[in-house]
Amino acid sequence: MRLDSTIMGGDEQLDIEYKIVHNVCGLDFNDYLKDKKLLTKDLFENNLDKIMKIIKSRHNSRIAYQVVGRFVLLLGIDIPIETKNFIIHAADWRYEEDLWSVNFLEERKFYLKDFRKKILTYRSGVPNPLIEDL
Repeated sequence: MRLDSTIMGGDEQLDIEYKIVHNVCGLDFNDYLKDKKLLTKDLFENNLDKIMKIIKSRHNSRIAYQVVGRFVLLLGIDIPIETKNFIIHAADWRYEEDLWSVNFLEERKFYLKDFRKKILTYRSGVPNPLIEDL
């Protein structure tokens, strides 16, 4: 269920975030929610192979790649170009335009455009958080 039109605004996004933070990176999820700085660039990068296995095997979807993309932007993670291309593909409005009610259409376009622009111009090692994370 979608809670709002942000990149992380739904139950599936939260579930994927939990699996990455808790199951793979070994952090207590409640502690992480209180202090997002517990998830570091090094911790994420050291577990990138495991994270991508989860994304590909259980959640090989646009939503899963959007979640990974958010972490990339937040932490300045070094990712392979193939992963970056999957994230860019996941941010294509054409796949979402029929999913949103008129009430949320423009708002979702706004968040997706912010996400896509930041992923397209992303430079490894340089965090560039989404508007929703500021």
